[in-house]
Amino acid sequence: MTRHAWDFELTGALAAHRPTLGWLPDHLAALLPDSPVLAHLLSMASDLCDAGHIHLDIVLWLLTDEELLAVIVSEEHFDRGPESVDTTFETTVSCHPLDTVVGTQLSTASHPDGTQLDVSLAVMLNTPGQTGHADPVAIEDPDLPSYALSLQPSSLSFTVGPERTGEVAAFAEAILAGRSSAY
Repeated sequence: MTRHAWDFELTGALAAHRPTLGWLPDHLAALLPDSPVLAHLLSMASDLCDAGHIHLDIVLWLLTDEELLAVIVSEEHFDRGPESVDTTFETTVSCHPLDTVVGTQLSTASHPDGTQLDVSLAVMLNTPGQTGHADPVAIEDPDLPSYALSLQPSSLSFTVGPERTGEVAAFAEAILAGRSSAY
């Protein structure tokens, strides 16, 4: 198994913040294709739920010479009783060939004083499916349900703090360069 920069970064972050999850990088490496990784983005976020559990969400994007891989790991806690909690990890890996990438979009949120709050990278995909939602709307016949459909192309989104703006912008450029050179 080839060790990649994402593996070292994730291993270091887990050792510093969640040392009991040292098994996770090997688990992910077993799920992912053993292809050279040209660039990666990694984000870890923890929060405390109402039941007092610390939840963990990891988002990892890997760029190879042919694909953009999006990995999401979510930690879930299930109360079985006052002193019994089961913890599970749900891992989702989606692979998107670079020829399905239509474009990228960088966006930021800022305070009125100009202080940048975050940076987001969206990758628009040209895939056979569409995502969207249906909203009920009133029409003349109240017994006949009616919906307004909103469809949008599939996309991926990655958001981190403003200190990583340069890294996110460079990853966006790498996606577009990889798409151009691969196809």
